Amino acid sequence: MTGLLGFASGYRAMESCDALLMLGTDFPYQQFYPSKAKIVQVDIRGEQLGRRTPIDLGLVGGVGDTIDALLPLLDDRANRKHLDTSLKHYAKARKDLDELADNDRNREPIHPQYLARLVSELASDDAVFIPDVGSPVVWAARYLEMNGARRLIGSFCARLSTTTARRSSTSSPPGRNCRSRRRSRPSR
Repeated sequence: MTGLLGFASGYRAMESCDALLMLGTDFPYQQFYPSKAKIVQVDIRGEQLGRRTPIDLGLVGGVGDTIDALLPLLDDRANRKHLDTSLKHYAKARKDLDELADNDRNREPIHPQYLARLVSELASDDAVFIPDVGSPVVWAARYLEMNGARRLIGSFCARLSTTTARRSSTSSPPGRNCRSRRRSRPSR
């Protein structure tokens, strides 16, 4: 993960890659794109191709169908240096972040990172999380464990409130957990 919600390992992995494959993303943070890599972007919306950064190849199509068509054209590579270096850096960065989410000897107020970790541990496997804008988005992105069935919904900008997002999530199957946390505002 990189960008404003990410951390050092994602940035480092992208900056040191020789090819970047962007799948259905409209990643807006130009300063986080690699400076020397070949960039391939796949998107079902052709108008999105190359919108945020110059690309070397743009492919219009759904991610699943496009990947299915491309995989047979790729050769396996034995050189894992970039992958292994990136995974090692991620493990260290993840460890450092996880230490911020530890119980600080039951002090009050508790750290928001610890609260996000607890919510993740206690939520059902198919929970829907809807953080408010600002710091709650960072804590959600870093500490809520996604498993393929869980969903993280948000506009990640001030234009969509958590209430609106929570209402939209009610189309989920009955019985599915939906968590919405609006940050408290100072009283006047």
